[in-house]
Amino acid sequence: MRYSSQDLRDLWGRFYRREAEMVRQSFGPARIAIAPPTAEAWHALESVFLRHDYLIRKVDTGGYADRPITGGTKPSLHAYGIAVDVDWQTNPYKKTPDGRKVLFADKPTQEERAREVRFLRADTDMTPALVADALAIKTKAGLPVFAWGGDFKTTKDAMHFQIDVSPQELAAGVDWAGLDLGTGAAGSSAGDSPSPDDGEAGDGPIRFGGFPANGGGTTATSQGGAGMNRQVFFNEVRDDLFSGSLSKAQVAGMEDLIDVWEATYRGRDPRWFAYILATVYHETGRRMVPVREGFATSTEGSVAAVTRLFQQGRIRTNYALPVNGQSYFGRGRVQNTWHENYKKLEKRFGYPLVSQPDLLITDPKIDAAITVVGHVEGLWTGRKLADFIDAGRCDYRGARSIIGTDRAGDVASYAVNFENAVEAAHAAPPSVSASPLVAPPPRQVEAVIPGPIGPIIDGVPPPIFPAPGPTPMPETQQPDLTRLLGLIAQLQQALAAVRQAQPVPVADPAPQLAGQQQLLAILAALLSPGGVMPAVPPVPAPTPIPAPTPASSAHIGPVNGALGASLGDLLNGKKTAIGLIGALATSVLGNAAPGTTLGTVATSIPMLAGMSGTFLPIFLATAAWGALGKFEKWSQTTPTPMK
Repeated sequence: MRYSSQDLRDLWGRFYRREAEMVRQSFGPARIAIAPPTAEAWHALESVFLRHDYLIRKVDTGGYADRPITGGTKPSLHAYGIAVDVDWQTNPYKKTPDGRKVLFADKPTQEERAREVRFLRADTDMTPALVADALAIKTKAGLPVFAWGGDFKTTKDAMHFQIDVSPQELAAGVDWAGLDLGTGAAGSSAGDSPSPDDGEAGDGPIRFGGFPANGGGTTATSQGGAGMNRQVFFNEVRDDLFSGSLSKAQVAGMEDLIDVWEATYRGRDPRWFAYILATVYHETGRRMVPVREGFATSTEGSVAAVTRLFQQGRIRTNYALPVNGQSYFGRGRVQNTWHENYKKLEKRFGYPLVSQPDLLITDPKIDAAITVVGHVEGLWTGRKLADFIDAGRCDYRGARSIIGTDRAGDVASYAVNFENAVEAAHAAPPSVSASPLVAPPPRQVEAVIPGPIGPIIDGVPPPIFPAPGPTPMPETQQPDLTRLLGLIAQLQQALAAVRQAQPVPVADPAPQLAGQQQLLAILAALLSPGGVMPAVPPVPAPTPIPAPTPASSAHIGPVNGALGASLGDLLNGKKTAIGLIGALATSVLGNAAPGTTLGTVATSIPMLAGMSGTFLPIFLATAAWGALGKFEKWSQTTPTPMK
């Protein structure tokens, strides 16, 4: 370390406890708050972690924190926004008064290294290579940018990375050319060896997102919302692939890909799309949006990164050298590379990619179209998805040769996770619209499809099905006696099932509670205003019944007054509730297991002993009487006289 902690406090003092001035940026799936001048440095460190496939966890990674140093009283460097702790659960703080060096775990996977940390056989789940690359990040003046807590002498704080330069020194910028970002994600270069432009069929341009096409082709119109249930898809991938959190950018990036897939290839093998997503996941370092090679933020940074690989002998050709003033390093979700490939893509899709290669960065929809169609047609190496995935096989490892050869096993494992998510999204019902009665108008996505692809949909949009679930009855529609009696029959069946169930000889009310929940759901359906019921043909309105003349029963009709006006007045508006509550109580208490709370209550009411079979039909008949009475009231056309 070049600076002591106190030196850094003095150098960065203007940011002390200035939480409102901190900037918040992505660091893997996490969001860190850091001092504004350090943003590029943390982006470079993030790139190193992603290069080494290190899983940054959102739950135990953070930056700014207004607190003292651990075990002391002086301010922590976190309070200045110049320190970040990464995955502190598996990179714990330890005291090492003997001054020993940090202990690394000699295991191939992060999970195994984390296990070594838990068993106190290692201090960190990071690898020596990752730490070395992190500490190799330098300014353009050649000054090391970071210090690592694992190098502390009397403590080991492997989670901790801190800025080790002054604001003035960091202002020179990060030397991206000095970063060893390897040839993994954002460096594998789709089309590592450019295949000849053989004038394959289908070279006509294809345009998406409302851009006009330069040439022929057929136009297919599809419903963007009639394919996958996107909410289910994002819920599935969030936990399995994105550490429990998705940023708006990641969602938007995948939405672009889904739009192209459903507009152009809906109905094809969903495993094809799963593999496309897996490739994008790997090549973008889980960002799912277009990136420059080396995750650089500028053309200069990418050119420098490629040049360094060439100088180290890790690539045979420096493909980033300018051609007619443009550099054709890796861009986009699959790292489109080489001048010849940009020419081929321009001819195929109709965009000026040779003169404006950064369109693959600045217009994510263009890049999404190239990413999806390129995999299907084999635009980079001549190999395509159909060569590896069909009805008889699914070779995710072999499919890596569509754009490259590196990390085939990793991409294959990602594809399995995406396949599960895509299948779950297709199996789920369509997303529920805002109104359950009216299907939303289809969202039109136009895709100009050249001859080789063919109109997948044949110009016929799929049928629009009503949203799942019951249909609320309009307030003006009259209730149907058939529906009321049907609900009563369901209630009787449910009560019979509860009555016939074997008692549970333990003091656990869960079985009874489950039965009560089922019954209460039926009660709610019957008694809720404008009850939620299945749609049936409307029943003709009955002939209005004149209101009786006696004032005491002016509102009582033949059904409600069947047992006389006095009893009708007494029970008016109460029969359904009495019947249902009585039936529920009789059934539950009559079948309560001995020793439970409900069983104690039941034994305290002697008249229930052996009488549930008698009382239950009476209460059900009362409920049915009340239901018929409600139907009578609803069907009357003469308003009730004011009292």
